[in-house]
Amino acid sequence: KIVMSNRTIEKTTMGTNSKTLKQDLESGISGGQAEEITKADGTTKYTDVCYVTKNGKTITVYEDGEVAEGKVSIWKGTTDIECPEFKKDEKNIWNWYIYTAGQLKFLADFVNNGNSLTGTENGADLNSYVIEANYDPSTVTMSTDTTIYLMNNIDLGARPGEGDTDEAKWETNPDTLKWMPIGIDNNNVQNKLGTFEGNNFTICGVYVNRDEAYNGIFGNSNTIQNLTVRNGYIKATFVLGGIVGRIRNGKIRNCHNINTLVKSTDEELSCVGGIVGQVSKSNYIVKCTNSGNVIGNGATYGGYVGGIVGLAKELVEIIECNNNGTIDGKIYVGGIAGFSDTSSTIIECNNNVAIEGNRCVGGIVGSSFGTIRGCKNSGTIEGESERVGGIAGNMTYNSKVEQCSNIGNVTGKGEYNGGIVGIIPTDNQDPSDKDPATVSKCYNSGKVQGKDYTGGVIGTAAQYKSLIEKSYNLGEVNGTGNVGGIAGSFGRSSRLVNCYNINKVTGTNNVGGIAGNPYSSTCEIKNCYNIGNVSSGTTNLGGILGNNSNSSTIENSYYLEGTATLDVGSGLTNSLAKNKEYITQDFVTTANTTETIWKVEAGKNDGWPILNE
Repeated sequence: KIVMSNRTIEKTTMGTNSKTLKQDLESGISGGQAEEITKADGTTKYTDVCYVTKNGKTITVYEDGEVAEGKVSIWKGTTDIECPEFKKDEKNIWNWYIYTAGQLKFLADFVNNGNSLTGTENGADLNSYVIEANYDPSTVTMSTDTTIYLMNNIDLGARPGEGDTDEAKWETNPDTLKWMPIGIDNNNVQNKLGTFEGNNFTICGVYVNRDEAYNGIFGNSNTIQNLTVRNGYIKATFVLGGIVGRIRNGKIRNCHNINTLVKSTDEELSCVGGIVGQVSKSNYIVKCTNSGNVIGNGATYGGYVGGIVGLAKELVEIIECNNNGTIDGKIYVGGIAGFSDTSSTIIECNNNVAIEGNRCVGGIVGSSFGTIRGCKNSGTIEGESERVGGIAGNMTYNSKVEQCSNIGNVTGKGEYNGGIVGIIPTDNQDPSDKDPATVSKCYNSGKVQGKDYTGGVIGTAAQYKSLIEKSYNLGEVNGTGNVGGIAGSFGRSSRLVNCYNINKVTGTNNVGGIAGNPYSSTCEIKNCYNIGNVSSGTTNLGGILGNNSNSSTIENSYYLEGTATLDVGSGLTNSLAKNKEYITQDFVTTANTTETIWKVEAGKNDGWPILNE
């Protein structure tokens, strides 16, 4: 079935190889007539779309099941240009109304020529446009107060052809169907372009292939909302997205990329996202989704490759966004954002698919200098090098990860791998005027595998006074040196407080049920327990710590007897080994002395203590 608005069209014979789409539609829709659509060359027909008319009404039906009211305007190429409709609102502002692909091309030329059509460098001369007699071209203006309304679905005409790769298939399209992004020069956008209101319509078949920056349907833009891009191809050097290359002064709301491939070719810098390449200056991205593949090759200055946004700078909020498109990059690679700068926030976002990169790879963000709250990752996360995490590959001072969960497997072929965070690195700045980095109320249930510094929650917390609290690990942890059920290592007065691990932890050296190796006497483990088996191929294996040569503090923390032979791999005692009764009673009572943090509930966690939500 294809459901369209309030009616359903039955396609009883769709999918048979012996029939064309037209034949399928006519045999499946009783009394309906299907019309094939001629391409721009005037001879060949589109094989994936038809107009269907029944009882005097026409719809557009695509082979993938998409249906649109009326006859969708299919762009014929760079010479297909027509004037939009202009109307003044109650504030005496000229607003734009775009019904066809040719009118969208008019908008592109107008903006790219500095909000005029008097030049020919990026567009056409005014005289080449067919303008109805009731318009006075000299009064056609635009400002940041203008609203541009999309009034119909638009098809920009490009389709994948024959080829061995996605690139080869898409690049069979003629140059005449190459789309020039709206706003290729920021000087013509920031203080001139108004809000683009997509009205929940779709633009499909976009084909961008440029050796320049700022690419998408838009190159640079202000606010864009309620727009979907579908089945397209956007390839350029850097700063590109499925919808827009860079948002300047505005927001991006309710925008979606469905099956549009976005690829950056620059080997130094990418800034590529499924929706937008870069956002900055107190703007926000809300309720956007991506299911297109995103590829970034930048590796020198920063890849910044994300399912929603590549680079979020300066107080950006990313709220309730979801990624379902595979993401592949080199450095700073994330399911939602590649890089989230200081004071930026990512809230209630989800990644559901595989993320692959080299360094700083995360299910939600590759590297975060801000706050991540209420986010979930269910995709597998793989890094060829270091700093790989189920939520964030890398975070720093002042940054926070709160109420997040990971259920995807995390695999790093280098150091610093964690079920939630790969690393909180140290820095050379004075920490006295900075808030400590915090991981709070998070859990991991995916398998975590890496080399040195691998943990069920975090690979290593090296930043001064980092805090890992009220978090737990349910997944297997497997590394080499410095491996822990919660943290591979931690130092510089960092603390692990109110955490637990229930799965096995394996490694070769410095392997602990809670942490592998704290490397400072001012570190602390408090109110933590481990019931997972701990095993090591060589030395230093402990139910709590693999190594405690720096004499870090262990307070009210225990492990299940039989899961390890020593409290600390480098020590001599097993006094912290306890039975289930002790851990579910005495441990909980002591931990709840000042605040009720722990509880035991029948039917939950096999009767072991859990954290209050």
